[in-house]
Amino acid sequence: MRDRLIRNRTQLSNAIRGYAAEFGFNRRQGMAHIDPLLDRIQADESVPVLARELFAAQAEEYAQLQAQIAEVDAKLMAWHQGR
Repeated sequence: MRDRLIRNRTQLSNAIRGYAAEFGFNRRQGMAHIDPLLDRIQADESVPVLARELFAAQAEEYAQLQAQIAEVDAKLMAWHQGR
């Protein structure tokens, strides 16, 4: 399950970077760059409102995936420590 969540997160982050490039935003790789990229897009009023709304929906999905991964990681760690 963890691997599937990570694949989904990677796929989504690649899509976000690709869509952001269409609006002229750089596409630095790495998960640490996704949140700042999404923040820059939301703050840029030259990006159409509809596009910012769609990026916000992707940001919400990305945050949910991050939370699910963290939850699974915590459960796995607890299980390993309890053995």
